[in-house]
Amino acid sequence: MEKISQYLTTNPNVTFNLNITPWALDHAADSDITISANATYQGYRERDLLLVRREIMQSPFVVVASPDYLTRQNTPTSPSELIQHQCLFATTLTGSNDWVFHQNNECQIIKVPKSLEVNDSDLLLQATLNGAGIAYLPAFLVDDYINRGEITPILEDFDTSVWSLNVYYQPPATASAVAIHFKDFLLS
Repeated sequence: MEKISQYLTTNPNVTFNLNITPWALDHAADSDITISANATYQGYRERDLLLVRREIMQSPFVVVASPDYLTRQNTPTSPSELIQHQCLFATTLTGSNDWVFHQNNECQIIKVPKSLEVNDSDLLLQATLNGAGIAYLPAFLVDDYINRGEITPILEDFDTSVWSLNVYYQPPATASAVAIHFKDFLLS
Protein backbone atom coordinates (compact mmCIF):
# COMPACT_ATOMS: atom_id res chain seq x y z
CA MET A 1 0.00 0.00 0.00
CA GLU A 2 2.91 2.33 0.62
CA LYS A 3 3.89 2.38 -3.07
CA ILE A 4 0.27 2.96 -4.17
CA SER A 5 -0.10 5.79 -1.66
CA GLN A 6 3.11 7.40 -2.88
CA TYR A 7 1.97 7.10 -6.48
CA LEU A 8 -1.42 8.63 -5.76
CA THR A 9 0.14 11.71 -4.13
CA THR A 10 1.86 12.61 -7.42
CA ASN A 11 -0.82 11.18 -9.75
CA PRO A 12 -4.18 12.13 -8.18
CA ASN A 13 -6.22 11.46 -11.35
CA VAL A 14 -5.32 7.75 -11.43
CA THR A 15 -7.73 5.28 -9.86
CA PHE A 16 -6.94 1.84 -8.49
CA ASN A 17 -9.19 -1.17 -8.04
CA LEU A 18 -7.49 -3.55 -5.61
CA ASN A 19 -8.81 -7.08 -5.45
CA ILE A 20 -7.00 -9.08 -2.76
CA THR A 21 -7.48 -12.76 -3.49
CA PRO A 22 -5.31 -15.87 -3.49
CA TRP A 23 -6.59 -16.57 -7.01
CA ALA A 24 -5.35 -13.33 -8.59
CA LEU A 25 -3.91 -15.09 -11.62
CA ASP A 26 -7.37 -16.33 -12.55
CA HIS A 27 -8.21 -12.68 -13.35
CA ALA A 28 -4.80 -11.47 -14.51
CA ALA A 29 -5.79 -11.14 -18.18
CA ASP A 30 -8.53 -8.67 -17.15
CA SER A 31 -6.17 -6.43 -15.15
CA ASP A 32 -3.52 -3.91 -16.06
CA ILE A 33 -1.23 -5.17 -13.31
CA THR A 34 -1.53 -8.22 -11.07
CA ILE A 35 0.61 -8.94 -8.04
CA SER A 36 0.58 -12.58 -7.05
CA ALA A 37 2.53 -14.88 -4.77
CA ASN A 38 3.13 -18.55 -5.39
CA ALA A 39 5.23 -21.47 -4.25
CA THR A 40 7.61 -22.98 -6.76
CA TYR A 41 9.93 -25.94 -6.75
CA GLN A 42 12.33 -27.56 -9.20
CA GLY A 43 10.22 -28.79 -12.09
CA TYR A 44 7.33 -26.37 -11.43
CA ARG A 45 5.77 -24.96 -14.61
CA GLU A 46 3.62 -21.88 -14.47
CA ARG A 47 0.77 -21.70 -16.95
CA ASP A 48 1.27 -19.30 -19.84
CA LEU A 49 -0.81 -16.19 -19.19
CA LEU A 50 0.58 -14.27 -22.19
CA LEU A 51 1.73 -11.64 -19.71
CA VAL A 52 5.13 -10.38 -18.65
CA ARG A 53 6.17 -11.68 -15.21
CA ARG A 54 8.71 -9.94 -13.02
CA GLU A 55 9.76 -11.45 -9.70
CA ILE A 56 10.09 -8.81 -6.99
CA MET A 57 10.79 -11.00 -3.96
CA GLN A 58 11.49 -14.61 -3.05
CA SER A 59 11.93 -16.54 0.16
CA PRO A 60 12.45 -20.24 0.86
CA PHE A 61 9.91 -22.01 3.04
CA VAL A 62 10.94 -23.03 6.55
CA VAL A 63 9.33 -25.84 8.54
CA VAL A 64 8.66 -24.50 12.03
CA ALA A 65 6.93 -25.38 15.29
CA SER A 66 6.75 -23.82 18.73
CA PRO A 67 9.05 -25.15 21.46
CA ASP A 68 5.85 -26.10 23.35
CA TYR A 69 4.62 -28.28 20.48
CA LEU A 70 8.04 -29.93 20.10
CA THR A 71 8.11 -30.67 23.85
CA ARG A 72 4.75 -32.46 23.58
CA GLN A 73 5.61 -34.33 20.35
CA ASN A 74 8.69 -35.96 18.91
CA THR A 75 10.58 -33.64 16.58
CA PRO A 76 10.42 -35.10 13.07
CA THR A 77 13.82 -35.91 11.56
CA SER A 78 12.57 -36.68 8.04
CA PRO A 79 9.72 -35.26 5.96
CA SER A 80 7.88 -38.60 5.93
CA GLU A 81 7.41 -38.31 9.71
CA LEU A 82 5.21 -35.23 9.18
CA ILE A 83 2.21 -37.47 8.48
CA GLN A 84 2.23 -38.35 12.22
CA HIS A 85 1.98 -34.68 13.25
CA GLN A 86 -0.52 -31.88 13.36
CA CYS A 87 0.33 -29.86 10.27
CA LEU A 88 -0.88 -26.33 9.65
CA PHE A 89 -1.00 -24.88 6.17
CA ALA A 90 -2.30 -22.00 4.13
CA THR A 91 -3.56 -22.82 0.67
CA THR A 92 -2.75 -19.22 -0.25
CA LEU A 93 0.95 -19.98 0.29
CA THR A 94 1.34 -23.47 -1.16
CA GLY A 95 -1.84 -24.12 -3.13
CA SER A 96 -2.46 -27.40 -1.27
CA ASN A 97 -1.26 -29.50 1.63
CA ASP A 98 1.71 -30.75 -0.43
CA TRP A 99 5.05 -29.75 1.11
CA VAL A 100 8.14 -30.11 -1.08
CA PHE A 101 11.56 -31.20 0.20
CA HIS A 102 14.87 -31.65 -1.65
CA GLN A 103 17.96 -33.47 -0.50
CA ASN A 104 20.81 -35.10 -2.45
CA ASN A 105 19.16 -34.40 -5.84
CA GLU A 106 15.96 -36.13 -4.73
CA CYS A 107 12.61 -34.44 -4.41
CA GLN A 108 9.93 -35.57 -1.96
CA ILE A 109 6.41 -34.18 -2.02
CA ILE A 110 4.70 -34.96 1.26
CA LYS A 111 0.93 -34.66 1.56
CA VAL A 112 0.68 -33.49 5.16
CA PRO A 113 -2.40 -34.04 7.34
CA LYS A 114 -4.98 -31.26 7.13
CA SER A 115 -4.98 -30.51 10.86
CA LEU A 116 -5.58 -26.79 10.26
CA GLU A 117 -6.09 -25.08 6.92
CA VAL A 118 -6.31 -21.29 6.73
CA ASN A 119 -6.19 -18.77 3.90
CA ASP A 120 -4.02 -16.23 5.70
CA SER A 121 -0.32 -16.55 6.57
CA ASP A 122 -0.66 -14.36 9.68
CA LEU A 123 -3.29 -16.72 11.10
CA LEU A 124 -1.04 -19.65 10.29
CA LEU A 125 1.86 -18.00 12.10
CA GLN A 126 -0.31 -17.27 15.15
CA ALA A 127 -1.50 -20.88 15.32
CA THR A 128 2.13 -22.03 15.12
CA LEU A 129 3.21 -19.65 17.87
CA ASN A 130 0.31 -20.96 20.00
CA GLY A 131 1.60 -24.54 19.70
CA ALA A 132 -1.11 -25.92 17.40
CA GLY A 133 1.33 -27.81 15.17
CA ILE A 134 3.99 -27.67 12.48
CA ALA A 135 3.85 -25.08 9.69
CA TYR A 136 5.56 -24.48 6.34
CA LEU A 137 6.08 -20.72 6.11
CA PRO A 138 8.29 -18.35 4.09
CA ALA A 139 11.50 -17.45 5.91
CA PHE A 140 10.82 -13.71 5.82
CA LEU A 141 7.71 -14.29 7.96
CA VAL A 142 9.39 -16.42 10.61
CA ASP A 143 13.03 -15.30 10.85
CA ASP A 144 12.44 -12.80 13.68
CA TYR A 145 10.42 -15.36 15.68
CA ILE A 146 13.15 -17.96 15.18
CA ASN A 147 15.83 -15.48 16.32
CA ARG A 148 13.81 -14.74 19.49
CA GLY A 149 13.30 -18.47 20.18
CA GLU A 150 9.50 -18.26 19.86
CA ILE A 151 9.45 -20.92 17.13
CA THR A 152 11.99 -23.52 16.13
CA PRO A 153 13.03 -24.51 12.60
CA ILE A 154 13.01 -28.24 11.93
CA LEU A 155 14.09 -30.45 9.02
CA GLU A 156 16.86 -27.95 8.27
CA ASP A 157 18.87 -30.53 6.31
CA PHE A 158 16.25 -30.34 3.54
CA ASP A 159 15.70 -27.62 0.94
CA THR A 160 12.11 -26.56 0.41
CA SER A 161 9.90 -24.81 -2.12
CA VAL A 162 10.44 -21.12 -2.73
CA TRP A 163 7.74 -18.52 -2.12
CA SER A 164 7.90 -15.74 -4.67
CA LEU A 165 6.06 -12.48 -5.17
CA ASN A 166 5.56 -11.55 -8.81
CA VAL A 167 4.17 -8.67 -10.82
CA TYR A 168 2.30 -9.63 -14.00
CA TYR A 169 1.53 -7.03 -16.62
CA GLN A 170 0.57 -6.64 -20.26
CA PRO A 171 3.40 -6.46 -22.81
CA PRO A 172 4.34 -2.86 -23.71
CA ALA A 173 2.64 -3.14 -27.10
CA THR A 174 -0.78 -3.70 -25.48
CA ALA A 175 -0.43 -1.98 -22.08
CA SER A 176 -1.93 1.43 -21.39
CA ALA A 177 0.39 4.38 -20.80
CA VAL A 178 -0.88 4.71 -17.21
CA ALA A 179 -0.21 1.01 -16.51
CA ILE A 180 3.31 1.29 -17.92
CA HIS A 181 3.99 4.41 -15.84
CA PHE A 182 2.79 2.76 -12.61
CA LYS A 183 4.62 -0.50 -13.35
CA ASP A 184 7.86 1.44 -13.85
CA PHE A 185 7.25 3.32 -10.58
CA LEU A 186 6.45 0.08 -8.73
CA LEU A 187 9.55 -1.71 -9.98
CA SER A 188 11.95 1.21 -9.52
